[in-house]
Amino acid sequence: MLSIIVPIYNVENYLPKCIDGLLKQTYSDMEIILIDDGSTDGCGEICDKYKEKDNRIKVVHKENGGLVSAWTRGVNESQGEYIGFVDSDDYCDNDYFYKLMTAVLENKADIGIGGYVEEGKSGKQIHATGSTVLKHGVYENDELEKIKNDFFKQPRLLYYARWLRVIKKELITDNLFLVDYGIKVGEDVGIALATLFDAKKIVLVPTIGYHYVWRGTSLLHGFSETEIENYTKLCANIEKICKCKGYENLLHREFAAQMTLVISKILSSNLSAQDKISYLKQFRENEYVKTVYDKKDYGKCSWKRKLVLKLFKRRNYKILQLLPVK
Repeated sequence: MLSIIVPIYNVENYLPKCIDGLLKQTYSDMEIILIDDGSTDGCGEICDKYKEKDNRIKVVHKENGGLVSAWTRGVNESQGEYIGFVDSDDYCDNDYFYKLMTAVLENKADIGIGGYVEEGKSGKQIHATGSTVLKHGVYENDELEKIKNDFFKQPRLLYYARWLRVIKKELITDNLFLVDYGIKVGEDVGIALATLFDAKKIVLVPTIGYHYVWRGTSLLHGFSETEIENYTKLCANIEKICKCKGYENLLHREFAAQMTLVISKILSSNLSAQDKISYLKQFRENEYVKTVYDKKDYGKCSWKRKLVLKLFKRRNYKILQLLPVK
């Protein structure tokens, strides 16, 4: 059985489309677990109405505890051998989970990973698993070990997105101790990365049936005052996972990648120039930022990113603000 977990919080305008897409899935051996994380809008009522229509749906109402607490509650409530995740403001094509589960079961894989369509203000953008770097198919033994050792060079969807894969449940439950409930942005790394490291066989599936709906209100896309604190927690979590699994040599290039994202959010925010410089100065003193520059390990990145990192290292904050950083 496949358990599909949907963490929900105040998305009443998106939720019906999400649930409708799951009920239309052509893969039949599944349960749908809706975790209402203390929503204050109509999400709770919507969940209950859908539960009355279909006995595959299980609804859990809980006090608000954040995204991680919601999906981990779903894991604890699940009965399936495999688990899939869908965010409540996204939706899936009807055959998405059929394709993933067919590939996983036929190949006896621990994880199946698909691609997605990003739907945002600039239209639709396709992100497929197959690329010139990594082809569709089954990976195990030496080929899989190469992926693990090079994972920060691979497309980010391979190791970050919780919602782009089906995962054998025991891999998740075995690694829940590595999940940090305090991370607000990038929290998927706690489970997606740890389970990838433990997997013996994965399959990259040529399907792009997941639709990620971009919302400007998402923490992922905007700057908040807790950004630097979150960066510290995220890097600490990555460090903990890599050391636990024996891949600590990979750490600093990901610290650099996440660092660039924080710099970009600061520079593209609506803050005044003076406030931007204040946050950049504060961020430059972060312990993990200093580690990146001490190790001089930026990983594979574009010349634009290298320029940003060099200017930031030299504290050229005024020049940084002149760059079209995204």
